[in-house]
Parts: sequence; C-alpha cells; structure tokens
Amino acid sequence: MIELIAFSLSYVNIIPTALLVFIFVYWATVLLGFLDLNFLDIEVETDADVDLNVDLDVDVDLHAEVEVDADVHANINADPTVSHGGGVGSLNHILVFFNLGQVPFMLWLSFVILPMWAISVLVTYYLGV
Repeated sequence: MIELIAFSLSYVNIIPTALLVFIFVYWATVLLGFLDLNFLDIEVETDADVDLNVDLDVDVDLHAEVEVDADVHANINADPTVSHGGGVGSLNHILVFFNLGQVPFMLWLSFVILPMWAISVLVTYYLGV
C-alpha cells in the first residue's frame, strides 16, 4: 500500500492522481446530493417570547407599459439521429436510440481518467521510472 501511494504521488504520476482525486470528489458530491441529507435532520427546540407591534401604512402607485417583440422559430421536424458536424461514435448512436442524448462529460471523463491513472502507475512500477 505504501508503494502504491509512493508511485501515485511521484512526479511522473502527479497529474493523473490529481485528476483522479478531482473525479472522486465530484462523484462524492453527486452522491451526497442524491442522499438529500435528510437523514441528518436534527430538531432543536428553543423558547423565546417576543412581543412586536408593527404598524405599517403603504401607498403604492405603479404605472408600467411593457412591449414585447420577439421572433421565435422552432424546428419541430428535427430528427435527433442526424448528426450535425463532426463524427459521432457508435456509443452516441446507441444512446440516441434509447433517447438518452449524448454521454455526459463527467461520465466520459471518469472512464478516461481511471484507466489513465492505472496505466500510468503500472508503467511507473514495471519500468522503474
């Protein structure tokens, strides 16, 4: 375990390790957001007597004129399977078939960073860099 930490924090692997830590922090915050933190609900009872007498008189005159001029064009007959621009991978075609759209960037980045980190640590270990 000490060797893994030493190889992970070596000057060769510090960038992949920092990116992996970033991905772990991101997914931890996603999971905490999913839990909604209602299980940490703590009720504290306090007694306080406050007497307030508030008299408030408000007179408001409002005159407003609003003009809206907007041109809205919608393409109702747009086909989601047609690619616009660069090449679209086969994974994106499968996702479009299931109406999922494109792969989210952080999910894609997670699947790139984890193997990149593992390969860089293994290369450092076996080549003795």
